[in-house]
Amino acid sequence: MCVKKFIKSCYKVCKNNFHYLSCIYLLLCRSYIFMIFFKSGWLKLENAIRGNWYITEYLFQCEYNIPFMHYKIAAVIGTFSELFFPLLLLLGLVSRASALVILSMVIVMSATYMHLDEHVIWGILTMNILVFGPGKISVDHFIQRKLPL
Repeated sequence: MCVKKFIKSCYKVCKNNFHYLSCIYLLLCRSYIFMIFFKSGWLKLENAIRGNWYITEYLFQCEYNIPFMHYKIAAVIGTFSELFFPLLLLLGLVSRASALVILSMVIVMSATYMHLDEHVIWGILTMNILVFGPGKISVDHFIQRKLPL
């Protein structure tokens, strides 16, 4: 009987606070995706700063091997995308467009490099942001509140 009451009380708390929980969940999704992609882009940028850009180009030529783009162009676009769009996503600025770009990168990674379980998780988390938006803890929400359309 005690367990049943506990489950009911947990259900009521979750039901009454779902909106707040969903905002926190979406913030955590955005933060996790930021951490993964920004770290990857930052490592590539550090290589470029240290004069080792050829390592990044080698990765895009041999490891990632995007068939429809020259590896030098792919290295620049990939590094820029891994730094810029996760930052926008973390801030919650143009979140759905940023999530779409990141989801595209995840799909390309899965198709050309390796299909890892992490890619599925990243895709699901990014699709949550794409479908539900960034939540109330975001610049998008602030702008929407100030400029109702």
